[in-house]
Amino acid sequence: MSKIHAQNFPIVLLSSASFLSTACPSGSFLSKGYARIVGIVYGGCTMDAGSAIRIEQSSDLGVNWDFKTEYSMSACSGSAFSIEIIGNAVRVTARSSTCDVNPFRTLWQLRPV
Repeated sequence: MSKIHAQNFPIVLLSSASFLSTACPSGSFLSKGYARIVGIVYGGCTMDAGSAIRIEQSSDLGVNWDFKTEYSMSACSGSAFSIEIIGNAVRVTARSSTCDVNPFRTLWQLRPV
């Protein structure tokens, strides 16, 4: 007899709407018990240098965000990311400076230790 183990990975940021020159933040969350944050992003528009994904990590529970990982997005493309969590608080920000009518979709989840 085999066992099936279902896992439910917490979603920290989910967006499927178009947005102007504003950021789409996840808010901060404690990362205790999680080793990685993984995400997928699709931008269906012409993107410029202001279009980016930023993952910030804090060692003092979100008082200071000292460690940042940033990725620029290409036009009409999708990307996947897997980042090791080293801080005790994390936040994700998706920003598009040109996606006002085209989709910009993103999904970020935590993975346990």
